[in-house]
Amino acid sequence: DLAILKVESDETFPTIPFAEPSTVRVGEWVIAIGNALGLPGGPTVTLGVVGALDRTLQTEFMSLSDLVQTDAAINSGNSGGPLVNLKGEVVGINTVIITGAQGIGFSLGTFTAIPVTRSILEFGRVIWPWLGVSVNDVSTQLALELELPARKGVHIVSVVAGSPAEKAGVQSGDVVLSMGDSDVNSVRELQALMRDRLIVGDQTTVRIWRDGSSKELRVTLEEMPRERS
Repeated sequence: DLAILKVESDETFPTIPFAEPSTVRVGEWVIAIGNALGLPGGPTVTLGVVGALDRTLQTEFMSLSDLVQTDAAINSGNSGGPLVNLKGEVVGINTVIITGAQGIGFSLGTFTAIPVTRSILEFGRVIWPWLGVSVNDVSTQLALELELPARKGVHIVSVVAGSPAEKAGVQSGDVVLSMGDSDVNSVRELQALMRDRLIVGDQTTVRIWRDGSSKELRVTLEEMPRERS
């Protein structure tokens, strides 16, 4: 969970910038800062490296994606603290520990944190444009089976009933090749496009591959439904 705090003061406060997601590298040094175990005497600082990027974890209550894996010690009380690179940029928000694991902790990456922050500042809540599909990257085998011109695109695994994708005629088994004037070569590129360049209400052309040829569909993006408890 991320929140924006508004501080009303005449004083100018120092700030720390977010790292651009594309600049974060596996193996780079990072520092985790937080109130580990609630120990008295101020925050705890631990040192490690980025172990992996774009991890996904399924917990008892939710699925978490865009996680930065690190071996910098993260303990209870660290949640919400920054994971900082040696340039002083935030590369993640400390989020998850795995009981029993050694040297594995997770932070929410800036690929998610930056657009979430922007959305809260602009709208007062998180608003995602929604297509309504489950997707995978295109494998070499799938590209051969579907006779794709290249191993690029996003494979549609399933389509949500009543979603913008279904209304536009998108079907499971289709491969998304582009949206608007942007090629879509991977799931990551599709996510970046939806988060950075498209908004709720946009009408855009989706070019798909189906039955050995490409075709264009017109889709109107809607706001992603909120999960109900």
